[in-house]
Amino acid sequence: MYQSLVKELPNLLKYYPDHGPASGSILSQLTGINQANLIAANGSTEIITFLINSQMPGPMVCPIPTFGRWTDLPIDIGHTLATFQLKSSQKFELSVDDLVAFTKRSNARSLAICNPNNPTGGLTPKKDILEAISRLQHLDLIVIDESFMPFADDPDLDSIEREAPDLPNVVVVKSLGKALGWHGVRLGYAVANRTLIESFRPHVPYWNINGIASFALNLILNNRQEYQASLQKVVADRQYLEAELRTVPGLSVFPTQCNFAFFRIPAHMDGIALRNRLASADKLFVRECGNKIGSCPTFFRVAARPKNDTDILIKTLRKALDQH
Repeated sequence: MYQSLVKELPNLLKYYPDHGPASGSILSQLTGINQANLIAANGSTEIITFLINSQMPGPMVCPIPTFGRWTDLPIDIGHTLATFQLKSSQKFELSVDDLVAFTKRSNARSLAICNPNNPTGGLTPKKDILEAISRLQHLDLIVIDESFMPFADDPDLDSIEREAPDLPNVVVVKSLGKALGWHGVRLGYAVANRTLIESFRPHVPYWNINGIASFALNLILNNRQEYQASLQKVVADRQYLEAELRTVPGLSVFPTQCNFAFFRIPAHMDGIALRNRLASADKLFVRECGNKIGSCPTFFRVAARPKNDTDILIKTLRKALDQH
């Protein structure tokens, strides 16, 4: 797919890309969802920004820690944000009863849930997500951000994108850039009922998908078998990473269904110093999560990589923890 893109690059830069409706048609073929129920986006963040700015009034509830756009942007624009703390003692699992009670106490008007969650990697079963939606029908909008769902063990089992068109106040946000590993492409989409999608369309530029992203979308459609095979390789790499991290004494490793693992180092260790050492001395780039609301510097997110890279990381972490 990459070689095809490189070969076609002169034309992609020279000519206008597909417009929004054409991209929507490709997405419909790719997902099996009616085109009237989806809208293409310049990355999932375009949809997130639009929703928070104009469709998700405060107070807005968001479980934490989570993707920074869901917490930082509401604060930046002056929304009232009510954060629902996920607990490490409960493996960062989302309790429907607790979330519903918290949302009602907060007098919230909107809710955003990342599923699977970033950075914790935890996945809430579909039945629990649908139960929460059913019990919060009074909210103006509920957004389920499924940007990392392609890396779950069984995305078809846990995604609610096929249920979203029949739900009155729900939008599902998806990311294809993450699934491709081509984050610079900026390619995503949203799924909702027809009325919601039609209300979104006037706010999205006619050519919001650039030429390279448009071509990548067609590549996925025409190489679906290879695309799915690549996702399965990442899932296998993630499973190996999680299993190996659990063999390192001193680490607390949390269940993950994303293309990364989330773990905690011992409380007496300096997470920022460890991150800097791994980067400078060992050329290993890991995400220290101290700047995420609801997290602290002892929490780390590490990407799933091929086995040899993971083996290097595990060896280096063992050595670092042994020295402390």
